[in-house]
Order: sequence, then structure tokens, then C-alpha cells
Amino acid sequence: METAKDWGIAFYRKFSRDDAMGSAAEMAFRFMFALFPLLVFLAALSAYIARWLGIDNPTEEILTQAGDRLPSDVQGVLEPQLREIFGNRNPGLITVTAVTAIWAAS
Repeated sequence: METAKDWGIAFYRKFSRDDAMGSAAEMAFRFMFALFPLLVFLAALSAYIARWLGIDNPTEEILTQAGDRLPSDVQGVLEPQLREIFGNRNPGLITVTAVTAIWAAS
């Protein structure tokens, strides 16, 4: 029967041999790399969905819901970007970001 010390040593050796830290770093990088195109895709798609649901001004709705939680500096940067995305329905943006999100996630 192994002792806790033997188990710990075996775990450390396997952890080092399998390069678990490198794999974790790669996974974190790929997640962050794929997250931005996915968020842009969802924002562009939500412009269509908002009009389909009859929401007149989705930017104001989002900023109202997140207003108390966001710092004023972030809100100032976020507002013009949201207005541009929701103000214009752009099928090209949806296509490009969907392809980019799929590519980045694979």
C-alpha cells in the first residue's frame, strides 16, 4: 500500500512528464482567443434577434441592466460600440465572426 508521500511523488512525476502546466496554458490561451470572436458574433446576431422580438433600443436596455455594475469609464467605451453593432444589421459581420469563432475554437 502506498503512503501519501509515495502517492505525492508519483503524482508530481506524472504531472511533470505529461506537461500539465503547458496544457493548461494552451487551453487558457485558446479559450481567450476564441472568446472575443464569439462575443462579437453574439452581439451582431442579437441585433437581428432584438428587432425580431420587438425591442426598440437594445443598447439602452443593455446599458440600463448593466449600468450599476459597470464602471463609468467602461460604460463610456462600451456604449458607442454597442450602438454601432445594434444600429446596423450587418450580415457580413455575422458571417465573418461566425467563421472566425469556429476557426478560433477548433
